[in-house]
Amino acid sequence: MPDLISKEFWKHQINLGLSRFFLLMVLRRSPHHAYAAVQQLRLMTSGCCTPTLATVYPLLAEMERGGYLESQPHFTGARRRLVYRLTPRGEQAYQAAVAAWAEVMPLVQRALEGEQQMAAEVKQDARFAR
Repeated sequence: MPDLISKEFWKHQINLGLSRFFLLMVLRRSPHHAYAAVQQLRLMTSGCCTPTLATVYPLLAEMERGGYLESQPHFTGARRRLVYRLTPRGEQAYQAAVAAWAEVMPLVQRALEGEQQMAAEVKQDARFAR
């Protein structure tokens, strides 16, 4: 059973849910190899939603198999890296993700604001109950 009290647990869950979206966003801006994509994610999210390379490699392979990305080998000296870029299908996926997040984010924000308001009311009620 996961530790639902742990803030780290919830941050990990959020990170998992956003990894594909942020990878599409980063690769939409410019082609990158996996390590550079993770570095861009780290900068873009201030380190909040940065998947590990162990998470990114399978996601990149999955998205390439699905036709959302394509890769080309790039050589730096003897080092070979795959550089990934978005395909037209990847652009469609990115646009669908943006639309979904645009729909969900205001609802999440309202729910959080409602919780904060309720907590303030409960705190105020507790003071009057004394």
